[in-house]
This record gives sequence, structure tokens and C-alpha cells, in this order.
Amino acid sequence: MDNAIIAFFHDYGDILFLALGLYSIGGAVKQWSWFVNNSRARNVAGRTGGTTGMRIFYVVLGLGFCIVGLISFMTGISVLYIIPMIKADPLSVFELL
Repeated sequence: MDNAIIAFFHDYGDILFLALGLYSIGGAVKQWSWFVNNSRARNVAGRTGGTTGMRIFYVVLGLGFCIVGLISFMTGISVLYIIPMIKADPLSVFELL
């Protein structure tokens, strides 16, 4: 990975994850036509049982992004360190709080 990209995620990863989470939640709740009518969203809808399942999936995904972003913001630990920690042991994230 390029050093500039790593530095960006160290500095702004928490804000980026919060923004992506809010974007995902907003698109699912408001049912923006350009958000829910693209080919990837239709693929998710087909796998999750229709439009309602797709909206629930995107809300849960957005909540996950927001939680990781908030933990990173509150603890000062970079997102690049939090994600592998959650992957290895999901309950270890509670030790940070």
C-alpha cells in the first residue's frame, strides 16, 4: 500500500468510516432511487429477500461502519489497527472502551 494512503487512513479513517456509515444508512432509510436501483443493490436485494432485506442489510452495514469510526475517534486508535483486531476477536473491541 502506498504510504500516502496509509497516512490518510491513520489521520482521517474515523471520519471516513463515519461518513460511509451515514451514507449507507441514509441511502437505505430514505430509499434514494440512485442508491437502491443500481445493479449491486439489486444483487444484494436478490440475496437478502427483496427490497426490505436489502435496506436492512445496508442499515446494519452502515451501523458497523459508524461503530468502527466512533471507536477509532474516541480511542485515537487508527481504523487500520481496529479492523484486524475485530477480525481476530470480535469481543476484544470492548476492551478499548
